[in-house]
Order: sequence, then C-alpha cells, then structure tokens
Amino acid sequence: MNKLSTTHCSTFGVTIQFEGTVEELKAKLNERKGSKFKLEWISDQEFKFLAFTSIGTLIVQGMPGAIDGIKGYGKIKKSEDDFVIIDLSTKLRVEIYFFVFIFSMFFLTTAIMKAYIPIWLLVFTPIILVGYWFMLRKQEIALFEKVKNYLKD
Repeated sequence: MNKLSTTHCSTFGVTIQFEGTVEELKAKLNERKGSKFKLEWISDQEFKFLAFTSIGTLIVQGMPGAIDGIKGYGKIKKSEDDFVIIDLSTKLRVEIYFFVFIFSMFFLTTAIMKAYIPIWLLVFTPIILVGYWFMLRKQEIALFEKVKNYLKD
C-alpha cells in the first residue's frame, strides 16, 4: 500500500509524498475509479484536476460551463529518497480581480461625478468580495482533500 505524508507549504498549495514509482502514480491517477474529481493531463509530468460541482462559478455536474470552475494543478517530481513528490497548487482567481476592478470603477465613477453612494454599499461591497473569495477558497481546499484522499486509498 502506498503511503502519503502531507506538508502545507502555503495557502495556495500542498506537497504530497507518494511512496511508489512515477508509473504507479500515473496508473492510479488515470484509473480514477470512484474519484470525486476530473483529471486532465497537461504534459507528461503535469496535470489539472477539477471539481464536478462549483458554487460561484456556475459549474454543475453534467452541465459544463464556459470556464473550468474550481481547479488545481499538479506537478510530479521524483525525489532522491525513492519518493514521488506531487506539488498541488492553485492559480490566480481571475474572478476576484474582475469583481474588484468593476466595483472600483463604480466607486471611482460615482466619486468623480459626486453622486451619492449609500453607506451600506460601501460597507457590504468588501464583505461580499471577501465572502466570495472565502467560498472559492473553501471549495479549492475541499478539492485538494478529495485528491489527497484518493491517493491515500
């Protein structure tokens, strides 16, 4: 049985040590019986894994959207200690920056035009943005857990 040890290297990634060969790892990833995620190979040593369902990105199982939704990336490396190291990471969430840009432009435009901005809008906009980011981050963490648990079995 293969063993895993996990080290949290940052909020954006996880490193997993897989006891076995690269070929065994690739066979396990390609098999994916009962897995709770999709997997797409980017190159021989890199892959992308995606959640079937994603709240906030309009991805529902069986209904593909225009974007990938909640996803992570994996990079396979061979270590010196006969382990296979899998670096799981996420990339920049463009949606967050898009919403920050839109809200910033709205507030800038209303300030230049000296229009009235309700105080509740000033208070709730950052709360909504942080809540949205938190919801996406929680889904990414759950996806990483699914991948880690799959590799443990």
